[in-house]
Amino acid sequence: PSSVDSIEGNAFFGTGLTSITIPSSVTYIGEGAFSGTGLTSVTIPSSVTYIGRGAFEGCSSLTSVTIPSSVTSIEGNAFSGCTGLASITIPSSVTYIEEGAFSGCRELTSIYANSTTPIDLSGVNNVFEDVDVSTCTLYVPSNSVNLYKAAPQWSSFPKIVGM
Repeated sequence: PSSVDSIEGNAFFGTGLTSITIPSSVTYIGEGAFSGTGLTSVTIPSSVTYIGRGAFEGCSSLTSVTIPSSVTSIEGNAFSGCTGLASITIPSSVTYIEEGAFSGCRELTSIYANSTTPIDLSGVNNVFEDVDVSTCTLYVPSNSVNLYKAAPQWSSFPKIVGM
């Protein structure tokens, strides 16, 4: 219901949930909230400011995610093990990505990183571990291609394309 303002940790963990409409009143998605569910798609409303550690971890049927511009950080393992995830959009509002956020997302073919300055991943491990960078295209702002080509972890993508 629209009276819900947070989805607490492990709220739907391991359930057979395949779809959900998160109301625009929700600002917080807790640790492991949807981990291990059967979600095939999710729309994260622009009211959400926090997505917890492992919130969507192991959602192997999830195919695409657009993170709203209200989110400033992506916590550790937030989308880890989303083996069906083909596309992710990271808004320019995100300034921090924690360890393993997209590890195990083997089917990723498109990452849209909208920040003109690459997020500093130099002190963070395995953000894109097991992502096949040879088949995944990293789309970045046109004037930022060279910055991404020189940035830790981002530079591992051979296909960095300006948009």
